[in-house]
Parts: sequence; structure tokens; C-alpha cells
Amino acid sequence: MTISDILASANAANQTGVFRKALAIVLNAECEYGADGVTIRNERVSGDSGGLTFAGIDQASHPDFPYDAPKPFQVWQAYLDHYWRPLRCMELPSIVALVLFVQGCNQGVSACSHLLQEALNDYGSRLTIDGVIGQNTLQSAWMVPDSDGLAMAFLSKSRRRYMERVASRPDQEKFLHGWLARIDMLKKEVSA
Repeated sequence: MTISDILASANAANQTGVFRKALAIVLNAECEYGADGVTIRNERVSGDSGGLTFAGIDQASHPDFPYDAPKPFQVWQAYLDHYWRPLRCMELPSIVALVLFVQGCNQGVSACSHLLQEALNDYGSRLTIDGVIGQNTLQSAWMVPDSDGLAMAFLSKSRRRYMERVASRPDQEKFLHGWLARIDMLKKEVSA
């Protein structure tokens, strides 16, 4: 299976362009490849608490995923069900949805919901920071006149969270370069 297979399957199922674009970013950051450089393979990274992982889907968080022989639709469906929908990305401005989803896949749904709420409060909202994207969070996101600025503010908070994680868990420093590269890539996406 390749990233193209997964994206083609999502397209055939009429998944939105924003979801497919965000998923492509995640897959390019998360996939480990076989010898041909395009076929996705399972991986087990030393020091990563997720355990066995396929296309960024880790066994610790997704124990029911079919790691032995996944189908392309099972990959995008896992991302849709575990990240896109819980983050309510389909109800957010597109660029905010994109960065929230990509970071949510790495930092977690609740953590990224907190970070978005913090960023919204920096823009004048008065949200209770509860880590749940509800109607008030959605409404606040649409009230911000500068979605790109909101996305950048969220990414700054996400970056800060990575730095705090490494400060409190030095064993995680080996992942920091990749995490920060992801933030930089997303900032370029927002600025494009």
C-alpha cells in the first residue's frame, strides 16, 4: 500500500479536499517505507510509547486496527474517526482545520483542543479551556477575522508544548527535530 492508494480511496469515498490534503501531510510525516521507498510498512520506534505503528496509526492508541493486512480505506477511516471528526475539523475554517488535524494526530485530540481554545482566547474569546471542541469553540473560530493568524497562533502554542514536553521528558528529545520540522512545514502551508 502507498500513500497514493490511501488518498485515492478517500477520494473515491468522496472525502473532502481539505481532509485529503491534511491526511497527505500527516502520511508524509508519519509513514515508514519499504525498500522501494513508496510501499508503507509497519514500524516499531525505540522509545515511542505507541508500539507497532502503520502509517502513523499506533497500536497503543488503536488496538483494533488490522496491522497485519490493512486496506487503504481502513487507514483514512482511522484518521477520520479518531482525529478529524472528534476535532470537528469539518466545522472549522479550512486552514484551522488543516493545522489542528495534523497536530492532533501527533499531540492528541484533547491537547490540541486546549491549544486551539488558548489561541482563541488570545484573540478575545472567553472560552473555558476544557479540551473539548463544542459550539462555543466553533463559533469563536468563525468569529476570528484572520483564520491564517489563528492557525499561526495555534502552531506557536503547539511548538511551545513540544518544548515543554522535552524539558519535562528529556528522553523525548530525539523526536524534537521532526516535531519542529512539522510545525515549520505547517507554517509554510498557512503562509502559502
